Amino acid sequence: MSNSTDTLADLAERVRRIEDLEEIRRLRAKYFSALDDRDLRGIAEVFDLDAEIGMGDWGVFPTAQAFIERFAEESAAGHLFDLHHGANHVIDLVDENSAVGRWDAYYTEVDADAKSIFTEAYAYADEYRRIDGKWLIVKTDIRSVVTTSMVTRADGAVVFDQLRPE
Repeated sequence: MSNSTDTLADLAERVRRIEDLEEIRRLRAKYFSALDDRDLRGIAEVFDLDAEIGMGDWGVFPTAQAFIERFAEESAAGHLFDLHHGANHVIDLVDENSAVGRWDAYYTEVDADAKSIFTEAYAYADEYRRIDGKWLIVKTDIRSVVTTSMVTRADGAVVFDQLRPE
């Protein structure tokens, strides 16, 4: 809360922190949009080159490039359509060049060939660092909360399945 004893330096520091938090929020939003657009360059722009990327069942990738290569392979199928949504972010600035955060996310994949829909709710645990004046993700790990799938069988019946990881 602002008061009459705040100095210009205090106010400048508070504004910098707000701007840092917003830049980090935009970083994760850019990542979700880049995934949906299959924008490999956009994905690369949010990570430090040496970022450790944990992707649940996909495994842990020791670099951003390793993750991007796997994503490119998996997303090459033209019959798959993805939607990523992030919310409930909690970001804490550790110091002027590092931060940690948690995001809840919801993912939907539509497979036009299989006539199926797969959804997953999960949580990201992130570490961020300002590198050369720009905030980047240096580590991320996801934890699945719940998955669901709906598949239309050849006879037209819809089969629903739900899984809550332990």
